[in-house]
Amino acid sequence: MLDILVLLLFFILFGFFLFGKTHNHFLLFVSVSIFIPYCVYFNKNPSISPHHLLLYFFFIKLFSQSPLELKSHYNKFPLKIPLILIIISLLSSVYFNEVGVVGFYNAFRFFMENYSYLFIGFVLAFYYKETDFLNKMYWPMIVFCLFGLFEFVQGDNFIFRIICKAFPIYDGYLSLDSIISLSRTYRTRIFISTVHPTTLGAVMCCMSLAYVSQIKNIDKSNFKKGILLVLMLSVLFLSGSRTGLICFLFGSIILFFNRITFTLKIIAFVSCVFIFVYQINTFIEKFEKEGQGSSISMRQEQLIFSYMYFLKSPIYGNGVRYTSKNIMERDSYNDRVVDSSIGGLESVVFYQVIDYGLMGFSSYIILFLFIIRYFFKNRKHGYAITGLAITLSFLLFAIFSGEIGGNNVLAYLLVGYCMGIVSLKKEEDEEKEEIVSDILKLESK
Repeated sequence: MLDILVLLLFFILFGFFLFGKTHNHFLLFVSVSIFIPYCVYFNKNPSISPHHLLLYFFFIKLFSQSPLELKSHYNKFPLKIPLILIIISLLSSVYFNEVGVVGFYNAFRFFMENYSYLFIGFVLAFYYKETDFLNKMYWPMIVFCLFGLFEFVQGDNFIFRIICKAFPIYDGYLSLDSIISLSRTYRTRIFISTVHPTTLGAVMCCMSLAYVSQIKNIDKSNFKKGILLVLMLSVLFLSGSRTGLICFLFGSIILFFNRITFTLKIIAFVSCVFIFVYQINTFIEKFEKEGQGSSISMRQEQLIFSYMYFLKSPIYGNGVRYTSKNIMERDSYNDRVVDSSIGGLESVVFYQVIDYGLMGFSSYIILFLFIIRYFFKNRKHGYAITGLAITLSFLLFAIFSGEIGGNNVLAYLLVGYCMGIVSLKKEEDEEKEEIVSDILKLESK
């Protein structure tokens, strides 16, 4: 009965998406990204998931109903060059590996189901006043966090089971017919409706930074704001994602540095360096423990493993999603490695150099450099600092733990959204300057 309600709720939301107002689209994209795991489908081949329906129907609506608006947003979009470079790297990888038409189809879907979310976030940000994203996501985030606490107390991910059973096809590696728990004696690990604790770590890191940076703009009492932040940070901690915690701390430092004077920035920077140097050995010792998640020796194995495959085609890579088709078995962890000695290629660097070679990896880095430059250049706007903190934190996360279970989708949505708001603020500032300039001209006459 509950699974039918879940499916019914999704189609109600999808109906709102198709026939409702555009300013609610961003809320729906984020909600579906968080509440529906990236391991459920309506159809397997070709794969059609709830996320795919929203993605492709969004562009169908945009093309058919607002082609001029689409053109206007494209002209304003600041990431055209790096995304074109990524498209070229994908097409080159397909062409030089002689994969054929299917390869180009896979390249198209890979681009759309990853990088297009930057553009979606950018477009929908122009409705940010009506969207009121952080305020309207307050109660959904409260519910999401309570689900996490419920999973921790029960020792069973009941929510994940219900949601996955609601859809026709489940492509995960966890059995839905028994207790679902990824916690271990040495570490608590919850994952709610994501596909893995590491995915949840990235999700909570990005969302927590968004709320922390814009906390003054949340239309709630200080008590309610405090409740949300405590719940979100508790869930981040209970996910057991060490990378998520470190990246949140890193992003918080960026936000803190933006709010203090230059002298205090120098003092704070020196203090951080001393703390880092003092604690680095302790951190390495804990990280080196094998059998308790990722270890340094495992990362070394992954590096050697990736280097061997990289040498097969260093410039253009071995092909789109080569690792998932030829090296790994596909599952809800989003490509777990078959070879248990490797444990998983836990860095976006490994995937990039194997699948897309130096050309693809360089394009990926250039993309992030463009994003960082844009936010830094426009840092006087509040959402630029929010976007910068999320961008740098997620890049750090991707390097150390990878793009796992669709965690990049939420990050790209938020980054694109922040870029769109900054772009809109810049337009408003330019209009004000023009008005002031016209008034001064009239007064001088």
